[in-house]
Order: sequence, then structure tokens, then C-alpha cells
Amino acid sequence: MNLNCDKIVEKYLLIQNPLYAFNFPISILVAIILFGCSKAFKWSNNSYVNQLLIPVLGFLLSMVLIEFISKWMISDEEKSRLTILCKQWMHDPKVKSNGLGMINMDIVSNYKLENFSADENMLKQNLLNNIQEQNQQTQHNQHINSNDSLEAMYCQLSNISPSPLKQNRK
Repeated sequence: MNLNCDKIVEKYLLIQNPLYAFNFPISILVAIILFGCSKAFKWSNNSYVNQLLIPVLGFLLSMVLIEFISKWMISDEEKSRLTILCKQWMHDPKVKSNGLGMINMDIVSNYKLENFSADENMLKQNLLNNIQEQNQQTQHNQHINSNDSLEAMYCQLSNISPSPLKQNRK
């Protein structure tokens, strides 16, 4: 299997970027706004220019601009890390080829280089371990920030609580 890992990794990182993932709807909105502005401010008296040329050019330019900005936002460190993992994945004899020349970058991207193994069961186990570690960390953070611990601390410091206000009755 001879795939270009650089292009695969770049496409994977671009798809992970929400700006790139939603570039078509964003560009449509830009074209609609440009059409509205061209009608409101009467940039041209020619209906061909107002109704076709300005929105289409705005759509195309915004698509190109969003793609350029999205490629600029890709981290070189992350790209090189994923490229190395992809190349190791491709050259590992344990990996079964599906014949389509495709690679699941979601599986490959979740592993550290030193723990990398292409055994599918090992990959799934590592993924489950990573998820469990994240869940434990989240639970630990939630326990620290929970209201229960604050209430327990308040109960222990009952002598600090304010006394009820006395109302003067006349």
C-alpha cells in the first residue's frame, strides 16, 4: 500500500477544523450578504453584475480565503506527529489492508509514538484506556468542583454563619 501520508494527514486536520468543515455554508452566507449590500447600496445599475457576478465572485473568493486560512491554522508539530504515525501504520505488516487504500486517522491519531502498535485489539484497548483516563480525570475535576464538598465545609464552620436579622417592631 503506497499512500501519501502528508496529504492524508493534512486533509484529516483540515476536516477537524470547523471553519473548513463549514466553508460552503459560510461562503453561501457571504454571497447572500454581498447580494443584499449590492442591492441596498446600488453598487451597479447592471442587473447582471448585481445578481450574478458579485455573489458568485464573493462565494468563490470566500471559499478560497477560508481554505487558505484553514491551511494556515494547521499546527506543524501535530502534522509531523500524525505523518510519522501514518507512515508507521502503513508499513506495519500486522495491519490488514482493506484494499481501498484508506486509513482511519481517528484510530491512528489517539496513540503516542512509543505506545504505537498496529494490532487492532491492542489499538482498541489503548483507546478504551485513554477514554477511561479522561473520564477519571473529568470525574476528579467534577468532585473537586462539586457543591457537596462546599456544603460539607459550610456545615463544619457553623459558628461563622450569620445570625438572623432582628426586626424592630414598633
